[in-house]
Amino acid sequence: MFIQTATTPNSDALQFIPGVPVLGSEGAANNMRTIEYNSPREGLKSPLATRLFAIEGVKGIMYGSDFVTVRKDTDHPWQLMKPDIYAAIMDHFSSGRALIREDSSDSSSKGVAEEEDSEIVSEIKELLESR
Repeated sequence: MFIQTATTPNSDALQFIPGVPVLGSEGAANNMRTIEYNSPREGLKSPLATRLFAIEGVKGIMYGSDFVTVRKDTDHPWQLMKPDIYAAIMDHFSSGRALIREDSSDSSSKGVAEEEDSEIVSEIKELLESR
């Protein structure tokens, strides 16, 4: 597996492109969907995010249709982090494991409005779901 990288406007974030679908490729709606984890606790829903958060300096992870974006702490250089990130991504996609654990019920990543959501959040989720 050959993993490409792409820069982002944020110098503390890099996009890793594994050459395989990250978030399912069925349907145009899923191609536009992203899932973001901003803490190790949020990342428990995903085996790959759990492994990436174990790398010193990782502060956030975002999955897209064909990429994984990793955000780091400014004090940690990419040169020291990239080998571990490459290894985690390669091992995950080579293993065939699911990206998101089946038992996780993350309604925000599914775009489903819940009762405790504010009115604005509910409207945003409805708009995203309709596209």
